[in-house]
Amino acid sequence: MLKKWLSYKKDLFLYILIASLIIISSFLFVSLRVTSFSLDHHYETYSKKYHKNDFIIVPAYHKLDQLIETVTFYEFETYQEAYANTPYALIYDNIKNIENNPYLSPEEVKFINQYITEDFIQRIKNSTKPSLVIYQPIRQLIYDNLDLNLPDYYRNKVAETQAKYYTKLLFLLTLNETNYLKFIEYTLDQRLLAKDENNEYLDSTYAKKYDLTIEKKIVKKETIHLDNKQVDLFLTSKQKVFNHPYVIKSLDHHSKLKLDHQEIAIFQEFAEFNHLKLGDFIFIHNKKYKVKAFIYTPDTIHPILTNNEFNYELDKDTLVLMNEDDFSTIETNDFYSITYTAKFNQEGNSEKQLLQLQNQFKEDNLLLNARLGISDEVIQVNIYNFNLLSYVLSFSILIISIVFMAILLIRKVNQQQRQIGLLKALGYKKSEIMRPYITHFFILVFISIILGFILGLLGSKLLLLTLYKIFLLPYSDIKFNISIMVGILIPLMTTTLVNVFIMNKKLSKKSIQLLNETDTIYIKPNKYSLQLKITFFIIITTILSTLMSFIITKEEELLFILIGFLLIYILYYFSQKQTFTRKVSRKMSQRNIKKILSFNITLFLTTLLILFVFHIKNVFVDLYRSVENNYTYSTYIKYPNFINLTLEDLQQCEHCEGTVLYKFELHKANNRNINEEVFFGGYKDNTPSMLKFIDTHLLQDNQVLISKPLQDKYHLEVNDTLSIVTNIISDKPHNTTPCLFDNEKRCEIDTVKIVGICDNYIALVIYGNISLLNEWYYGDREHQSHINVIYTSNLANTDDFVYTDNILTTYQIDDIFAELDFLLYTLVLITNLSFIFITIISIIMTLIIMEITVKDNEIQIAQLKALGYHNKEIKTILLNQYSPYVLLIFIFTLPLSYYASYALFRYIGLSMNKTLLVHIHYMNIIISFILILMIYTISSYLAFIRIKKISLASWLK
Repeated sequence: MLKKWLSYKKDLFLYILIASLIIISSFLFVSLRVTSFSLDHHYETYSKKYHKNDFIIVPAYHKLDQLIETVTFYEFETYQEAYANTPYALIYDNIKNIENNPYLSPEEVKFINQYITEDFIQRIKNSTKPSLVIYQPIRQLIYDNLDLNLPDYYRNKVAETQAKYYTKLLFLLTLNETNYLKFIEYTLDQRLLAKDENNEYLDSTYAKKYDLTIEKKIVKKETIHLDNKQVDLFLTSKQKVFNHPYVIKSLDHHSKLKLDHQEIAIFQEFAEFNHLKLGDFIFIHNKKYKVKAFIYTPDTIHPILTNNEFNYELDKDTLVLMNEDDFSTIETNDFYSITYTAKFNQEGNSEKQLLQLQNQFKEDNLLLNARLGISDEVIQVNIYNFNLLSYVLSFSILIISIVFMAILLIRKVNQQQRQIGLLKALGYKKSEIMRPYITHFFILVFISIILGFILGLLGSKLLLLTLYKIFLLPYSDIKFNISIMVGILIPLMTTTLVNVFIMNKKLSKKSIQLLNETDTIYIKPNKYSLQLKITFFIIITTILSTLMSFIITKEEELLFILIGFLLIYILYYFSQKQTFTRKVSRKMSQRNIKKILSFNITLFLTTLLILFVFHIKNVFVDLYRSVENNYTYSTYIKYPNFINLTLEDLQQCEHCEGTVLYKFELHKANNRNINEEVFFGGYKDNTPSMLKFIDTHLLQDNQVLISKPLQDKYHLEVNDTLSIVTNIISDKPHNTTPCLFDNEKRCEIDTVKIVGICDNYIALVIYGNISLLNEWYYGDREHQSHINVIYTSNLANTDDFVYTDNILTTYQIDDIFAELDFLLYTLVLITNLSFIFITIISIIMTLIIMEITVKDNEIQIAQLKALGYHNKEIKTILLNQYSPYVLLIFIFTLPLSYYASYALFRYIGLSMNKTLLVHIHYMNIIISFILILMIYTISSYLAFIRIKKISLASWLK
């Protein structure tokens, strides 16, 4: 028994290291899998349960001008009935105020001035059916003025067509900046979800035609001050059908939210940041509202990325739920958002049904974006990443631990093979001989798994506390399923099977072979050493992989780094004096091929992980710097297209830049059909821009710049040509395609030439001359240029701008930087923790290899000491056989890690229509190499301590 204990004690340190790896493997698997399963469970419970297969319908604000063209006379009349005595009523007096109206042709101005009199307008005002008052007289007027020699049928058709056109035109003139968006909202309501007196959807609505349940959501933004701090409140009323809030805490302790007069519910994180408690009061529009509850809503799962929702900065932004009566009294000019949430009542293929509805919207020219909320996708991607990470990390470490465990088992069996042969000769069965070896490794792995499981549960609890706040999910207990329990048994089963396989292979030999064999390995003489062969293989493979990565990525730094490191290695190789100890070390490496391969694999994985962590960090650092260097404005303001806003309106604004941003269809690129809607930004040539990546002096004629994502997505280069579908209707059969706004009409296709790729990494955009946009939109390059976007270099107060009531969206660039700063802080924290974790694991793994090397040569070390060799000389003989591979493996890993990161982030970026660039940073490479050297130095020093502890008496054992 004592002898057995001494045998285990001899390898105690190695057992502890192997157990540590299994504990870490189990910890990673359990913590990440429990986290992903709990996240998925709570997301299903608190979010998808309430909006499974729901989708959102968002007005396409950049196309509202086209929507107006489809409005009927009836919709104008019913709108006037609803808003006749409000500030949003149609303004019939505007029909005569047509001076300097750029949208009217000279013929239209002449017609209105000649035939639309004050008496005519007064009759329109007094009529309950103004369309008839307008249409019939105008039709008769046009009919009478046509050539009498024309057939009556032809005169009637022309009169009807022109009368409808002028009736529509007069109605359009009654809209202005005040009532335009309200009219759009009313029109969409009527087409989507209008109901009769019995609260049933009208037959004409999409809700009835497609058997939908549709609910409208309005959000109003109110900026207030709390404790001398400016905060933004996004006000909305509680919806009846969709987005039922889930209550975290409430004054009445109910799980269902009920809000009485002047009661509100807000985000708990916002309350914590601003020192608010349940029962406190917030002033909104000079009224006190009591904070009754802390809530989350399914459509505010963060980060939701839809056109209708907002990226809440929880220290200064919150959703505010209030009852419908209180919400209806809130009037704000700061922000106004409309969204429709819908669901098909009949179960079926929701994606197919949604596609049919989208096609119908397009066919009917109802310019809405109907799509599933992609917050589901964001959550699912995170869950998938956690699962993938749990498998990759845990099983990678498990494989390494199994390799080391196998090496340790083989070493122990080789040391005791004479005893094993004797037992076999005495008639012992295989199972009886292998049982002691299998049992003690089984116990080791089992205890390690239990410890890893307990630590994993604690780790998942801490991780979930953070994630629930990020995704705005209510916190609950951790959840795990049977697959997690089965997963943690994989190390137990795998290690047992490997150990059984090793023992069975060893015991398959005859007794006489086991009794006569020793663990000494005969090395066949060869003029080429093992080290030279491995070195040659690594260098050739590195050169090939570097060249391949360079051809694919065009990253020239790869070649410079390869040449630099190869020169360093050559200098290192020839600087090594061929001393006796080094020659002995190379000879001993012939016997350590398994350990050398294990060392190289460990070093490769360590280098790969360190470089990959750096690449992840650099992707977002480079994105941050790109935004910082190129986006020099302070405030962005977006207007709807209908606003008659020109560059001349900005003359009083000293630090303002106006531009136009419209969407067009990219029809072809390099003669390849594409059909992708992209933004076109129009700029005056040779004028500076607050977007520094736009070189406006290149924007001549049909020359354009394109963004990096557009280049990457369609493999475009400078001097390539693009075909764009314009808004100019044509009767020609050639060089046309169905119009975006009306499939029955055909629009002209224009061709542009790419003259540059700009540093916009976040959108599919084409930048060209504003006169080119005028030609595509109005059919005239000299048309007065209208703008719908304003950039300012100062922090602007939107109340000071023209058409303040119609601002669609506005944001401060500082808000973007604040979000990026938070992201970078998180990345730096994760990076630092990753480096610490990788370093500890790598030191453990390399130390195991060196420790085994020392243990296997314990008698030889004692002999060398007896012969007078110093500890450092013995270290050189035993451990310096690993030194050449440190630099070689690092060189080998560089191009592979870069290409893997490049391919991964390119795929992720293009899936979001963005470009995530992976650049090589020399300082990061130097730091990575220093980390690898540090890991090797620490491991070899700890093994050196082991060498020093070996006494001469070990020779006699």
